[in-house]
Amino acid sequence: MAGAGLYVFNSAVTGGEYVTVPNITQLSVTQASFELGKVGLEMGKQTPMFSDQVPPYHVISQRPEPGAVVRAGREVFPTVSQGAEIASAPEYVGKALKDVEGALTPGMRLGNKAWIRHSAPRDQVIAQDPPAGRPLRAGEPVHLLLSKGTTQNVLTMPSIVGLSVEDAMALLAPMGVQVLANRIDNPNAEPNRVLAQTPAPGTLLQEGQSVTYEVRTSGETVLPNSMRKVEVVYTVPGEWTPREVRIDVIDRRGTRQTVLPSQEQYNAGERPKYEPNTRLRLPLSFNEELTVEVYVDGQRACTYYYEGDNPPVITNHLDPKGQEEGVAQT
Repeated sequence: MAGAGLYVFNSAVTGGEYVTVPNITQLSVTQASFELGKVGLEMGKQTPMFSDQVPPYHVISQRPEPGAVVRAGREVFPTVSQGAEIASAPEYVGKALKDVEGALTPGMRLGNKAWIRHSAPRDQVIAQDPPAGRPLRAGEPVHLLLSKGTTQNVLTMPSIVGLSVEDAMALLAPMGVQVLANRIDNPNAEPNRVLAQTPAPGTLLQEGQSVTYEVRTSGETVLPNSMRKVEVVYTVPGEWTPREVRIDVIDRRGTRQTVLPSQEQYNAGERPKYEPNTRLRLPLSFNEELTVEVYVDGQRACTYYYEGDNPPVITNHLDPKGQEEGVAQT
């Protein structure tokens, strides 16, 4: 009996139908999902909890506990921090934007800002989400709707390609547009200079409209509201038979979305197949963390994990013999 028990234990911790549950506490939800996937486990339903000790979207505790031996494919259920709870959302309606920005209390931050024509003075808050008085956790944004006055200026998008980030921001600041940076990895590009822009020069703009630009950052220049832009390239494995491919993305909050097939194809029940050696290219933008999972014929084949501006961690889940591991490019 002792020998049989030792055999079962060894089988459990070395592979087969059983795996050892890793410790995912203190990890971000995205990183925790990645670590579970490496040993053949899945992320279960998340239980939110306020915490002033664990950062938002990080795991406080887990069930089963770390070190438990369970069957492969089982779900691990995390308790996830929502940040520290604070009393309530302040009343911003009726205040000028500059006064709101100058009086933010610790734990408070502003989210998206949008402008519409309104009888109120320019840059006065006319609505907010969440409304005043609603409980908030630390770091949860308050989105503002602002007045741009009763007149509407016609603006023309200037050319900012080739300018330094600082000069481009100075040029766009008086126009009242919302500027978003896409960080890209291009070793041949000069850092901290605008490489591309949307809309194109000469395009008519409205105040509050979004303007995006691409930049290779050196890490020394602060880029508010920036996203990292990458391109995942995956080569379909196999030799003769077309393969069904599905690609999911998981953001830093643990939200999963299928991006291939498209939403229209998915709703129509279409499951496209691709010939072996077909190179699938998937452009993506993300904030802070992203996991990309590639499934071939329903089996997870490859995982890409991105964090900040670091190179991706690529895990090939298929038998490497005769299989080509996907390649991530940015």
